[in-house]
Amino acid sequence: MTITVAPARNEYTANAGQTIFNYTFKIFENTDLNVYVTPAGQECSDSDLTTAYTVSGLGDPAGGSITLNTPTS
Repeated sequence: MTITVAPARNEYTANAGQTIFNYTFKIFENTDLNVYVTPAGQECSDSDLTTAYTVSGLGDPAGGSITLNTPTS
């Protein structure tokens, strides 16, 4: 059996008001993702969002999308 390793990270620079971000890999549960929002000019924190978004595409090999409850600023 062969195990293939594929990139499992997507990073975006958001436009003001943006709420939807695509991910391009298969996940099985919402908890398979770590979602971080870092305001411009600030250092990235190790605190990920845990409840401020919804996820679509669970189980889809092509991925899905993350929709933030509050738009970026």
